[in-house]
Amino acid sequence: MEAEPKARILVVDDTAENLEVLVGILRAHGFLLNLARNGRQALDIARRTAPT
Repeated sequence: MEAEPKARILVVDDTAENLEVLVGILRAHGFLLNLARNGRQALDIARRTAPT
C-alpha cells in the first residue's frame, strides 16, 4: 500500500526564526515546502510552481 504524497506548501514570512519553526514542524509531518521571505518572492514562486 503506497502512502499518499503530502501537499506542497508555500511558507512566507519575513522573520527567519518564524520560517525555521514552521519548516521544522511542516517537514516533520512530511510536507514539501517552498520558502519565501517576502510577498514578492512568494508571488514569483507561486507563478513558477504548480500546486500539488
